[in-house]
Amino acid sequence: MCIRDRAYGRSLQLINILRDVPEDLENGRCYLPGAKTREELSRERGRWIEEAREGLDQADLYAEALNGKRMRFGTVLPAMIGRETLDRLEGVTWEAWEARVKVSRKEVYGMMARAVKFAM
Repeated sequence: MCIRDRAYGRSLQLINILRDVPEDLENGRCYLPGAKTREELSRERGRWIEEAREGLDQADLYAEALNGKRMRFGTVLPAMIGRETLDRLEGVTWEAWEARVKVSRKEVYGMMARAVKFAM
């Protein structure tokens, strides 16, 4: 469980970092090693997205092992949102990345319904 929860947590943090790359770069920061320019970050994005996906794969296994519907729901929902965010980040242009990749509230509500089914 500790290995899975650590991988899941790292994955969620990596997704947040990936979403914020353009803003961070504009402010002189970069939290992804090996890339310092827009071009390098765009090239390396796929590698970091893949690493985040691997952590999210652990999320479902972790959530399934939890006792309690609320715990499973609260654990799997961020993973669902994270997967959708990664899907959107995957092929986005730098300009769209700068505009902020987001999952709409309506989509989150749909994920909530799926998370309830998962939790049951």
